Amino acid sequence: MTIQLPQELIEVIIDHLADDSTSLKACSLVCRAWVCRSRRHLYKHITLLVRNILALRELLQSPWCTLLPHVSSIEAIRHEEDPDDGGFDDVAVDLHRLVETRRLNVKLNIRRIRPTPSDPPKFVRAGGFLTAFPNVTNLVLGSNKGQQLMSLIEIIRLFPALQELDVRQLSGTFLEHTVDAVPPLGLRSVRLSRDSVRTVLVWLQAFNRLHNVDSLSLASVKLPLDPTVRTALKQLGGSLRHLDLDVLVRPFASALDLSLYLELKEISIRSKIH
Repeated sequence: MTIQLPQELIEVIIDHLADDSTSLKACSLVCRAWVCRSRRHLYKHITLLVRNILALRELLQSPWCTLLPHVSSIEAIRHEEDPDDGGFDDVAVDLHRLVETRRLNVKLNIRRIRPTPSDPPKFVRAGGFLTAFPNVTNLVLGSNKGQQLMSLIEIIRLFPALQELDVRQLSGTFLEHTVDAVPPLGLRSVRLSRDSVRTVLVWLQAFNRLHNVDSLSLASVKLPLDPTVRTALKQLGGSLRHLDLDVLVRPFASALDLSLYLELKEISIRSKIH
């Protein structure tokens, strides 16, 4: 006698095994009804490295590729001085097929110090890897070191659907935004640290987009505040619901008028001496 489980029950069972890749692989072999949900968990997150990026291209080009509807999160670890790092840009056209990808975490391992504006990092090359994800809504940028003259804004603007931005451990001298560098319209959650604070806040202010931000997290903020940063923070307005501040050296109480944020629901302020 054949027992047919309701699809809803099948999905609950498979979701319960979401962190068990061995069981998920077994489930995907049970029957057709179990395949899609199992693969969704197995392939929802992939990590791209120099050693596997070209293999992914070959897979994406295959007419039998079944990854496309399942990959929702990608972590890319890049090494500027690796001679094979250019492989990331070579697969950009094929990565466009991963239309369900919503989260992108890019870790930049930088070796060269402060290139000139005429010698930009190849990470932001026109038509390169970062242009392959127009549907990404959550972007995380990090680096092993930040002594790099680069246009952070030119990276962010490559993601028109962006809603959440997290810039981690990325500092140095950033190029200012250009007049045509329009911020993503739906950007509402912003996490910044170090030198990216001024760059991004001033950019959003210039295009009157600060009022869209409902969650703001600032790490390693130095006092006294840059006047332009202070002005930008004052313009966040009534939309801000969540505020998280990590301040260096001195108390933050006198640096910002919290009474401006009438709709604030959650606030966390930490002060530490380095």
